Amino acid sequence: MRMRTVFAVLALLVALAARLHGINYHVDFDGGADDNHGTSVEAPWKHCSGDPTAVGRPAACLLVPGDTVIFKGGVAYVFGGATGIALNWSGEPGNAIVYDGNSSGEWGEGRAKFTDNRGAGAITAFAAAAARQQLVFKSLEIGPIGGAAELPADDGAPAASRFGGGLRLCRNARTRRGVCNWRQAAATRAYSGDRPDARGAGPQGPPRRSTDR
Repeated sequence: MRMRTVFAVLALLVALAARLHGINYHVDFDGGADDNHGTSVEAPWKHCSGDPTAVGRPAACLLVPGDTVIFKGGVAYVFGGATGIALNWSGEPGNAIVYDGNSSGEWGEGRAKFTDNRGAGAITAFAAAAARQQLVFKSLEIGPIGGAAELPADDGAPAASRFGGGLRLCRNARTRRGVCNWRQAAATRAYSGDRPDARGAGPQGPPRRSTDR
């Protein structure tokens, strides 16, 4: 009985130590499942915590400072809900929460991709509804989101906009260049960064990529 108690205490200490140092969660939209534990490449989740379409473990998971969500490189994460991935948690100075699209190149090929297949849901891939701090984004390829594959026929009437956003963040979220990039696309114009780009690359220009740390 005493040995069982000792083992139980040790298991609890190991679990607490893991939370103090952060956990790596793995997401593979093509090959994952939300009933997997998500902490290894052999048993990844399908959805990321914060995605409204997530169920099971990623839906119940609350990210804490030091956690990293690693998305499999080369796999398209397709948004199927009313929103993209909600940024519901903050990191701490020196202990950020990281969203990593295979920056090491060790899981999959190239960067992880995020798209809604040019949907009309006005989705932003990663969005914070309130101020969040100490979030890091690495090697994410975002797009196409919103927009259209081709310009509509010009019938003289304004075309309805089809918004598509990359990152909508508040303070202390950073990429390598220390800025947060977001995009919105309409049928006849594109935006890049925080200002309209008069030279917009059509309704949905080339995908915007976050940079590595």
